[in-house]
Amino acid sequence: MGYIPFSMRRFQWRNVIVLLIIAIILLSKQKKIIIKIADFNPNFQTQAINANISIHPLSAVYDIRYHEVVVFLAKSGPNRDNTEFTCRFILRNKLSKIVKKSKITWFRPVHYSNKHDVYIKTAEIRCIVEPLDDPMYVSLMGWSEQAITNLIEIEKIERPMKIMDLAICTSTLYSLSNQSSTNFYRLLEWIEYNKLIGVDHIFVEVTDIPEMRLDKITTNLLHSYKDFVTVKKAPHFRYPDEAPSWSSVQCLQVLIINKCFLVNSLKFR
Repeated sequence: MGYIPFSMRRFQWRNVIVLLIIAIILLSKQKKIIIKIADFNPNFQTQAINANISIHPLSAVYDIRYHEVVVFLAKSGPNRDNTEFTCRFILRNKLSKIVKKSKITWFRPVHYSNKHDVYIKTAEIRCIVEPLDDPMYVSLMGWSEQAITNLIEIEKIERPMKIMDLAICTSTLYSLSNQSSTNFYRLLEWIEYNKLIGVDHIFVEVTDIPEMRLDKITTNLLHSYKDFVTVKKAPHFRYPDEAPSWSSVQCLQVLIINKCFLVNSLKFR
């Protein structure tokens, strides 16, 4: 091994020290936190953005193709679309990471709550993550130093071994005393028709609100097609002290269908 001049050795040590300082700075920006899932109500999570606006995250999906986490949410407040959000991720190694840059898309229709005098709007917000990040949970905030009062587990979409051709995503099936979104015989006819024309699978969302659940015979019909029809619980948003209504379910339909498309985008052509 040849002789290394003293000036060169000093230069090498200087590089090592610089790299250590950079590593310390990067690590200081990621805080280790303790996750307490039980502290968050899965049916009614809310985050106050300011005195007039609150957001209510409903679900989150990690789109690995674009390294984006898509958060589906409801917003209560004035009927305007200029709200900005910050995503805070909890990674698999329990580190916290804040992403300020995001893209938001608002959906229609809008539901108005007479009791609380606010508009309920839905949206999807896309936050970019690094390819090496492994996000497990996400919270939405109005600014980076705001205390967290919501926490959503992130659903990951993966490419299956077998890719199918055609699927159908439906809006929520529900039933009210004076109005129903479906009829048993028409639903049976519709399922059989789609099987005949070559549909590979149907994804159905049903509400779990007691006053709006499907009747037993319709529920049994859907379960009898379990190899052809996947039944999932639809997200819903309403204030706990507010009676369920068709409008409160209807305002979430675009959000529900968009999420179904996203989650199954790698499974079908």
